[in-house]
Parts: sequence; structure tokens; C-alpha cells
Amino acid sequence: MALLSGIACQSGKTPPAAEQKAAPPVAATEVQAAVAQPAEPSPPAPPPEQGHGVEWKGTVSWHSWDEGLSLAKKESKPIMVLVYADWCPHCRALAPVFADPEVEALATHLVMVRQNHDEDPAWLQPYNQKYGGYVPRVFFFDSNGKIRDDLTSGHPRYPYFYAAEASDLLKRSMRRAISS
Repeated sequence: MALLSGIACQSGKTPPAAEQKAAPPVAATEVQAAVAQPAEPSPPAPPPEQGHGVEWKGTVSWHSWDEGLSLAKKESKPIMVLVYADWCPHCRALAPVFADPEVEALATHLVMVRQNHDEDPAWLQPYNQKYGGYVPRVFFFDSNGKIRDDLTSGHPRYPYFYAAEASDLLKRSMRRAISS
């Protein structure tokens, strides 16, 4: 089993365990194969120099939250929100997953929202407080903007963290968001 070094990049206060919602049951072997128990997240690195941030490639059509919410209501599509930071190595590793042909195909059935955590938008603050400020995080919402807290990576401490090395977990959540 491959061990991942550091699960998520810390970008804010992680909520106490009592405040976190329990993740839905996921086969233990599936989670263990994808992620190991994390060490404490690394402190954030300083912002990158110009041109050293996350590079987004592929055909996914990304939207802002307001634009995405409006489009989701209009088209009755679920929303996938990716919260990232340019300084985060896990975010940079995850970005190429969105150029994977299967992910690109699934993305056409979702409204895809990409949000830089460091911009600290007001709409994201309640989710930072409730679920923690680590990055990357992937949230799923219904077409009316209600969070789908049943769609997680299955990780016990960082339920909205999806590792690039375990893109099958992200694809599974995308399929579940589309089919429900």
C-alpha cells in the first residue's frame, strides 16, 4: 500500500471532530488503498511567484459560485465545487485529474465551480467553519445549492479531500452526484 505524505494542505482552522459530520460508510479497503492516516497537515507555504500556481488544462468549463449556482438552477444540474490554493502542492497534483477524459465526460453533467480559497469569498466561509479550511476540497451540491454531505471521499478526518493518486474516488462521487 502506498502511503501519501500529508493528506491536505492546511489553509485555516480545522473544526473539532465533534463538529464534523460522519462520512457515509465506505469499504475500509477502498479508503485504506487510497489514503493513509495523515500526519498533521503542513503549514501553508508562502504564495507562489507569478506563474507557479495551479495549472488547469483540459476541456472542463469552470464557473464562479454565483454563475454556477444560477446555471445549476436553470439547467437542473448538480454542482461540483473545487476549492484550491495556488501554493498547495496537493492542489497542483489534483489539477491534471480534470483533464482525464472520463472526468471531463462526467463534468459535462455537472456545473463545475472552481474557487481559490485564498480569495476568501463570503459564500465559502460557512463551509470553512463547518468542514475546515484545508485544501483541496471538493464539495457536491444539488441544483438548488444545498450541500450533499453524503458525497465524500470517505476519509475520516478530511472527508472532502480527494487525492490525485485516488482519482477513482472522485469519479465515484461525480457519478453518484449525477445519478441522484
